[in-house]
Amino acid sequence: MNTQPHMLGGVDLLRLISEQEAVCQTLLQTMYEERQAIRSLDLERLHAVNDKRLMLLESLQRLSQEANETARTLLLQHGDAPASFRAMGELLGQEAAAVFQTRYDSLSRMAQRVCEELKRNGSLVEAVRLVLDQTLSAARLASSGPESYGSDGRRISMWAHGILSQQG
Repeated sequence: MNTQPHMLGGVDLLRLISEQEAVCQTLLQTMYEERQAIRSLDLERLHAVNDKRLMLLESLQRLSQEANETARTLLLQHGDAPASFRAMGELLGQEAAAVFQTRYDSLSRMAQRVCEELKRNGSLVEAVRLVLDQTLSAARLASSGPESYGSDGRRISMWAHGILSQQG
């Protein structure tokens, strides 16, 4: 086989970018599933989706590290330390570099969407947490509220908008 090493490195980089894009796409779908679980307060489903999301994020990190190492190795093989698209273009040829640039830009946009969805879901979780905190605070306040005794001598507690009878 008469393939130059820099071409193999370029093929590896494109393969890694494709794999990262696939993981990002799956991660986006997982983020939508997570949002549905949060909205429905389905904690069992949320736990399973979170496990899947963490696995995908670890996979994405591994692929990113592998792509960085491949690019670094490719550049070092040619004595060019500056890791830039210009240096890649010189190594891969302008046509291959253009394909690489396009794919990398696509991956960057997808990664940005993942970050936005992570923030969106985080905000939703925070909103749910605040509602639960307020509900628990209101319940604690109501349970420590005024107590009284009914005409039959039993103790009664006042709750938000009603009366809860308790045996005294």
